[in-house]
Order: sequence, then structure tokens, then C-alpha cells
Amino acid sequence: MKLKLYLKSTCFVLIVVGLLLGVRYVFKESSAHLQKVAIVTKGELDYISKPQIVDLIKPFQEDTWWELNVGDVTQAIKQYPGIKEIKVQKQWSDQLIVELTEYKPKAYWNSRNEILLEDKEVIAPKYFSGSMNLPIFYGDKNNIDTIENGYGRLQKVAVDNGFSVRDISFQGNQWQITLNTDVKVWLGSSRIEQKLLQLLQNYKSIEIPKGQKLATVDMRYHSGFAVGFKAAENDAQKG
Repeated sequence: MKLKLYLKSTCFVLIVVGLLLGVRYVFKESSAHLQKVAIVTKGELDYISKPQIVDLIKPFQEDTWWELNVGDVTQAIKQYPGIKEIKVQKQWSDQLIVELTEYKPKAYWNSRNEILLEDKEVIAPKYFSGSMNLPIFYGDKNNIDTIENGYGRLQKVAVDNGFSVRDISFQGNQWQITLNTDVKVWLGSSRIEQKLLQLLQNYKSIEIPKGQKLATVDMRYHSGFAVGFKAAENDAQKG
């Protein structure tokens, strides 16, 4: 009888000690500060770098597991321009997992320092991946839709004829583009697709003086067009 009572008492003590050790371990682990940050992305990041995301999280790394508020971390990262979707999760016992997606870039805006995103926002990121092959749009922000639509129409005409539009400008109701051949083309304010098609269909028949290359084309005439030339690069280097 005494043996059974002794065994019961011993088991009870062992269970209590085990529970105390377990609680001590949990609190010891959960009191650790954030040590690891895992950033998961859908595809490559174009204008947000992973180190920048880590920098945004640094102020929260002093928090313990229980103190860390994923909502606060989410709001801090959302302040970075260009983030479309974000999900922040804590993983036991000292890791934070950040999943994010960028808005897709549509074009550079007025320079290579700003980017027009798919949600019509224009941002000036501090980081570029260097992998973005985008056209440049020039104009006023109030005309973003007009410029985007005009680019789409003119790019189709260009691609259908073996060319592409490198940049496009819409200012004062006047359209101007630069082709992938480095030729600037003034299209005026109307019939811009027809004018571009006319040029591209006659492009190879333009007579270019020796040592020169086609530089500009003015399509703003009722019939025909005017062309301008500049020294070819190889001749310019020789001189």
C-alpha cells in the first residue's frame, strides 16, 4: 500500500517538474528576439530589394515572440511604394516570414528615375534590378491613360512592321516617338497610326547621304514628310 502511494507521489512530482521545465523552456524560447527574416516573393523583385525590406523590419527585431505584432510590421512595409500584396507570419520561435508581390511596372515616367505602375501610380524607387526593359513615357500625369493607350496603338503598328517604340511623348496635344532605330518621329495630333504606318512602309526607301544616318522624321505635313540626318557613329569616331 505504501509502495503504491510512493509511486503515485513520485509520478505526480515528476509530472509537475516536467510541466515546470516545459513552461520554462517555452518562455525562454519565446522571449528571444527576432533573429531570422525570410522574404518570399512571386517572381523576381524589380524595384524593391530584400535588404530594404529587412531594414523596414529592423525596428521590430527588439520585440519578443509574444510582443511582435504582425499587423504593425505589415503596415510598416506597406508604406514602401509599389507593394501590391503582403502577408506577414510569425514562425516559432524567432523567425518572421514575409510574402510580397509588386505592382507590375508599365513604363519609365519622364526619366529613368521614375516608374509608372499598373495601378497608375508613379514612384521613384531607390532600387532597380537592372532587368527592366521598359519604354519611357513623357507627359503630364493627367494624361497617363491617353499616353498608355497611344503607346499601345503605335507599338502595334511598329511591331507589325518590324520596329518598336522606345519612348513616347504627348505634350500640348502633340505626339512624338522614338523608334528602336534611334529615329525621332513627330506625328502631330491626329491620324497618328496612319502617319506612322506611312513612314514605316517607306522607311527603307529613304535616301540617306553617305556618312550620315537618319535622325528625325516630321510627319506633320498634309502630304509626304521631312527628314533630318546626323553623322553616322563610325564616321564621327574617325573624325
